[in-house]
Amino acid sequence: MKDAEILTSFKNVQHLASEIPREIKVSDAYRRATDCHALAKQLYKSIDEKREVSKAPHLEAGRAIDAAAKLFLTPLDGIISDMNRIRDDYKKRIAATMEIPIKPDAIAIGGVPDLSQQSKTADTELPFVRTRAYMAMEVFDLSLIPRQYLVVDNAKVLEALKAGVDVPGARLVKRETYL
Repeated sequence: MKDAEILTSFKNVQHLASEIPREIKVSDAYRRATDCHALAKQLYKSIDEKREVSKAPHLEAGRAIDAAAKLFLTPLDGIISDMNRIRDDYKKRIAATMEIPIKPDAIAIGGVPDLSQQSKTADTELPFVRTRAYMAMEVFDLSLIPRQYLVVDNAKVLEALKAGVDVPGARLVKRETYL
């Protein structure tokens, strides 16, 4: 890589990094931060290798070469660290929101995971997002629920449904939750 190419690539990486939001909220920004991170690491490696090759026969000039490389390497270190931090923050926020079970509304009553269902990866850009299907009871007509179940004993209704008892006004439904 020639010096002019290094300077152009460095300016390009700096420009890309300046366009990444400091807090990622969408997967497209995560992808752009990942691309910027990869370009910064690649450029960092190229500059560092060029520095090593350049200074090997000229050990006396090594400090000057190191100083010149440091002008680029120090900001690139910052960009790499910054992109890692904002990507990690995004992944943590996404993971945190997915670990919280989706709370059913007042009528839909939460279910027990169906362990016979196999985990699968969700249809998403994020490779770390996974879902699992499970069965949950849904009360579709409260007026049809027998009085013995009206003390909204979720566990009792769910147990009856799973045992095959027909509970008017309630049924098992398949839902997915994030893993």
